[in-house]
Amino acid sequence: MRKTLLAGLALGILSLCVAGGASATSYDPGTTYSVDSVDSVSTGSSMAGMEVTVSYGGGGSDVLSWGIFNSTYGVGGTEWSLTVGGDTGTTDWLLKTTSAFNGFISSIKIDGTKANTVFDVNTDPDPSTVGSSNGYSFETVYSGTIDATYLDLVQVGSAPPVGDLYLSLLLSFGPAGLGSGKELYFAADTDTTKPLAPVPLPASFLLFGTGLVGLAGRGLRKKIG
Repeated sequence: MRKTLLAGLALGILSLCVAGGASATSYDPGTTYSVDSVDSVSTGSSMAGMEVTVSYGGGGSDVLSWGIFNSTYGVGGTEWSLTVGGDTGTTDWLLKTTSAFNGFISSIKIDGTKANTVFDVNTDPDPSTVGSSNGYSFETVYSGTIDATYLDLVQVGSAPPVGDLYLSLLLSFGPAGLGSGKELYFAADTDTTKPLAPVPLPASFLLFGTGLVGLAGRGLRKKIG
């Protein structure tokens, strides 16, 4: 476990009981997405535009866009917030609910699609995608139920996915959810990507396609006539 989490314990900044990590961490390959390149450095500011979906116990949800929030970077709803300011390789995320928060959070999904952001997880052995340094999977010291699921593999160009990059992270908090007055610190490494530009069709192919359409039109006119 990373030093930042352990340091948090020493300072007593966690308001949740300390026992172990997540109940389970799983990886769903889902749909494979392709990017042009990967940069191993990703910060709270570089993730601007990222989509965060929060689902509440008893129904209802909010979909929010990541950006500047309370002198750092993140998103926030009524009496709750999710933030991370620095490099996600060395800085913990904080999901916080105030004592006035009504109800509980059942799940939260962090989707990097719109921010050219991917999650960089552990692989064993660790080959790492080109451009991405060693990452790590979800880590926390929260003692309650958290199921962390990484969704949708990411590959660079036409190369097959290595298995260390995912597009989204879903955190589910079990039947009891995450209630009021909680501060959940967790680690989740991200990388910045560049989108893969669509490959234009050759001009000769476009002309050939136009010719086929023209021939089809002529045939149709003959039948009508």
